[in-house]
Formats: sequence, structure tokens, C-alpha cells
Amino acid sequence: MVIWLGLVLVLLLLTMAGVDLDGLLEALLAALALAVLTGFVPSTALVAQFVLFVVLGLLLFAALRIGRKPQPGGGNTDHGLGTAVVLSAEPQPERWRVRWRGQSWAALNSDPTIPLQVDEEVFVVEHQGTCLQVISKRSLLASD
Repeated sequence: MVIWLGLVLVLLLLTMAGVDLDGLLEALLAALALAVLTGFVPSTALVAQFVLFVVLGLLLFAALRIGRKPQPGGGNTDHGLGTAVVLSAEPQPERWRVRWRGQSWAALNSDPTIPLQVDEEVFVVEHQGTCLQVISKRSLLASD
């Protein structure tokens, strides 16, 4: 039981630290279920517990993925793209790294006349594969 509670705590800490991995929620739920199960049946062998953890985690992963609705258009024509925060500039001109929806993305500045600044909030204009088109709020204010 202590092993599974420890795993629950580690997974919760990862979640609170902002780690966004596929299967993290499912692993957390599976570890929590095993912590409860081993509390009621403490004599279960460790190998059986591990096998049950893997099977339960995979079942939860499949169940939660089946219940999700896919986004229309494959996600590239996403409306309401929102904002991102500039993380750093790449060595190439006009290549940037931004944090968008909890992950780091490559980005191109739609208005190269106004360079982006680190920690600046920018609007995401377009999502093209693994690269975003962004524009600075200062660019929008300058055009008014």
C-alpha cells in the first residue's frame, strides 16, 4: 500500500509542477485504485499488484481516449486559438519558442517589424503542424 501511495504522491507532484504527459491521469487513477485495493487485501503479491497496475492503467487510458471527441478538421482549423507566452528566441531570425496550452512550441512572428520579447504575451494567429504563427499585442496596437 505504501508503494502505491508514494506513486500517487509523485504523480500528483508532477501534475502540480505542470508536467503534461499522456497517461499521467490514468496512471494516477490506477495507483490510487491499487492503494485502496492493497489496503483491503494486503497479502496480494507485489508482482500481481504491478500486473494489475499496468492492466488497469491501460484500460483507463483506452476508456478515457474513447470518450473524447476528436476536433473537427484535425485541429489545424482551431477557432479561438488564444494567447501564448514567449519563452525564448532561436538563433535563426524570427524563430521563437512560446508556451501555448501548457507546451513549448516553435513560432513565427507574423509582424517581423516589431520583435517579440521574452515573457511577452502574444496572440496565436494560426496553427500549422508543429509551428504557430503569432503576433504581438504591440503590433496590433501600432496598426490602430
